[in-house]
Amino acid sequence: MKNYKLLLWIGYILSVLSIVVGIIAKMSGLAIFNLDALSYYRFSVFCLLFIISLGLVQLTLTKKE
Repeated sequence: MKNYKLLLWIGYILSVLSIVVGIIAKMSGLAIFNLDALSYYRFSVFCLLFIISLGLVQLTLTKKE
């Protein structure tokens, strides 16, 4: 269970950082790492979906025990 919490926190942090970088890129008009702001938003959505699926797996495993 400890590993799941660590993965959840990593996903949260990556998602928040990606959203912040996407907002900064959109407001400044700069392409950070030669990526558009939409790429950062899509990555944050991917991280959030990973967090949701990992949370559901964690719930399923705790109910079986």
